[in-house]
Amino acid sequence: LAYLLFVSVIKRYLNAYGATVPVSKDIWLTFGPVDYSNESLLNNSKAKLSKIYERVPKGKRPLVNGPETPVINPVTGKLFVLTEDGNLVSLTDFEEAEPSSHAQIKTAKATVAMNLGVGRPLGGKFTKDGKTLYIADTLLGLLRVKNLEDEDYQSKVEIVASSVVDTHGIETKLNYANDVDIGPVTGHVYFTDSTDIAPERLESKKWDTMTGFKRDYARGQPTGRLLRYNPSTDKVDILATGIWFANGVAVMDEDESALMISETSMARALKYYLKGPKEGSIEVLSDHFPGFPDGGACSEMGFCYAPLPSLATPLFTKMSDLPEAINTFVRTLILMLPAELFKVIKVVKYGGVVEIPVGEERTINNVGKERILQDPFAKEIGMITGVATFKNKIYLGSLSNDFVGVVDLEY
Repeated sequence: LAYLLFVSVIKRYLNAYGATVPVSKDIWLTFGPVDYSNESLLNNSKAKLSKIYERVPKGKRPLVNGPETPVINPVTGKLFVLTEDGNLVSLTDFEEAEPSSHAQIKTAKATVAMNLGVGRPLGGKFTKDGKTLYIADTLLGLLRVKNLEDEDYQSKVEIVASSVVDTHGIETKLNYANDVDIGPVTGHVYFTDSTDIAPERLESKKWDTMTGFKRDYARGQPTGRLLRYNPSTDKVDILATGIWFANGVAVMDEDESALMISETSMARALKYYLKGPKEGSIEVLSDHFPGFPDGGACSEMGFCYAPLPSLATPLFTKMSDLPEAINTFVRTLILMLPAELFKVIKVVKYGGVVEIPVGEERTINNVGKERILQDPFAKEIGMITGVATFKNKIYLGSLSNDFVGVVDLEY
């Protein structure tokens, strides 16, 4: 009976997630070292940190819950966040408050601008005219909201794409739409589908996006995809496959010649070429991060940013040192764990953002390689999962914080 029960459990998880695949040490991720003396998010005259909290009226419940990604309208400069309640929340009417030890504190009025439905919105981006907002939602796929700030227009949430047809004519569901950016030249919408393992529903009716990543990591199959939506044709196509948890995506320059992709499970950033002799190819842009990269954004100043919500977890680090057969067996056991037990695989308390120089002028001026802006012990800010750029500032979101971090940069 015990044997039959075990076989039944195995079949259940094979049907749900597929088989665990052996991963050679030659391609297994390697993390870079952590410089714990680097507290550049705390003590840096050229990267000043501030935190925006909402002012919660008496008797009202907070709205800024898990503001995964900040979204800024490029025309009005208005700040929005995507929350775990499935809301798009605006932050306005900023006021100065008593500073903390290492950060300026501001408060803001929080207002639900739009309820986006039953899913978990993770990434968002406005078109350059500020009239249309595209959102990557783990459950629903790619969403669109038009004329959000036009009082004379009744905005609504549209599902632009929930599936995609591949080159073989096979239609597959978008199981984990994660991040989105928009081409300034073509208006094409680029977005990621992290894995074919969908997030799981919690008892609180919220979505557990972390367990989906952990199962994907344990399984060892690169099923992440980079996709493109063309608003003119209303068609979605697949640009790249075989990515180890495709996370953040960002257009790297004003010419829309390439994209940066945060490849979470390999602790690195990729570059996908949209133009030129390498069009359609993908290569490593920067690797050996000290932790797992999440979202992504690129600024007009010639830099791209990848937030690091956690350093390498002890369990995953030890797994990489095991012989291949044992490594595969351990990952199989992990894959079969119920969602409740995945909570024991905790993120490491840390807050960081990798800044990658990508503009041609950075090479000419020999500014240098990547730098990491970090709060290594998460004294002020940790679990940074989303990033947005606007003028000379980067805005930092989180799956778990109740505030938005803002870093004022001086180049």
